[in-house]
Amino acid sequence: MLPYGTLLPDLTDTTVDRFAKGIMALADIVRDNVCDLFAADAEAVQLDEPWMQARPEKDRQIAVKAIKRMLRDAAGTTVVHLCFGYAIR
Repeated sequence: MLPYGTLLPDLTDTTVDRFAKGIMALADIVRDNVCDLFAADAEAVQLDEPWMQARPEKDRQIAVKAIKRMLRDAAGTTVVHLCFGYAIR
């Protein structure tokens, strides 16, 4: 699960700077987990992003940066799944 939109809107103040810093901090944690999964011989890792579809124009820039950061050191096959339809508030 991606931290981009899943946790932060519900847990933090959404001022742009704090929001972006929080997303990137969580992206680093996810990146470490991705690396750990490949170190444990995972064949592939899938990241799921359920919120970007709700606000794609607003969220695209930070989401792309966060996803790239999460996958930066991946040592195998990765997949990003953008979910549709159930993340409507």
